[in-house]
Amino acid sequence: MFKEIGSSITPQEFGGLWIFNDYVGGNSAFNINDDNFRDDTYSSHENDGECPVVYLHSLQFDDENYTLNTGNYSIIGRYEVDESSTVSFYENDKIIGKMQSAQIDPETNALNGNIDFPGVFTQDAGVGSSNPFYNENLTYVPEDRFEQYLIDNGWDDELDDFFVTENVRWVTNVNLEATDNCQQGDDFVCDFDEFYDFETRFSDRIKDLSGIEAFVNLQHLIIRGNDIDSINLTKNTKLEVLYSNFNSFKGVNTDFNLELKNFSINDNKPRWDNDCDNISTPTDSITKLNVTKNVKLHSYA
Repeated sequence: MFKEIGSSITPQEFGGLWIFNDYVGGNSAFNINDDNFRDDTYSSHENDGECPVVYLHSLQFDDENYTLNTGNYSIIGRYEVDESSTVSFYENDKIIGKMQSAQIDPETNALNGNIDFPGVFTQDAGVGSSNPFYNENLTYVPEDRFEQYLIDNGWDDELDDFFVTENVRWVTNVNLEATDNCQQGDDFVCDFDEFYDFETRFSDRIKDLSGIEAFVNLQHLIIRGNDIDSINLTKNTKLEVLYSNFNSFKGVNTDFNLELKNFSINDNKPRWDNDCDNISTPTDSITKLNVTKNVKLHSYA
């Protein structure tokens, strides 16, 4: 017997981390979409050159805030629950999705409802299972290589998809640059074709930076050479330096990074899925950048 969310259920029962689908990280996101709704869409699965199938991976609820993960990108905002057990999800005060007839099964501790996020994911969400290891003091980090970096720097101690949020609160520098196999000592050993063959050129590539939102005092972020196509930097409001070359970005939103001074994003190779992006002539280049709000920017490439 499912139990409806609302006055009959406490926020403590509703809160937590709910896993809807297995995590499959990275690749094929930030598609251009209808400007009347959103500036971007987020996807997490390649599909042999066809339009990607997009899944909801997880939903996290803390007080009035939520974090939604699709597998390579986090959407962060606030949510409201009304008396009809409808959960409304907001991003920057604009509603982007709803869960209607939200219910929790007290026997299996499963979250169910009619979930609709137009332009965010395409598959039926299914039923969410509560993650018993999550608590409000932790940040979810599903990408193993990102979490291993946290462990290597002493900010985490176990590869378990979580780290203590307070451990990174005062971190100002993150260097996640992938290993460049073309650079051997002082010599650069690759020709032109090898230079742009990122799969061979770089090793240990990270595909998902979900969890970077916990670095609220981050000033310098270096992610060159990875396979990241979407990133949410809305909580990194103190960011001054962003080096993101040699990834697969189609665009980056820096509207909330008003302290940004140095921004390098050239030599990205986006993945253009057939007939998915509404781009008449896709190229190996960034197509969506707007830095008009970054008035302190003095180095940009």
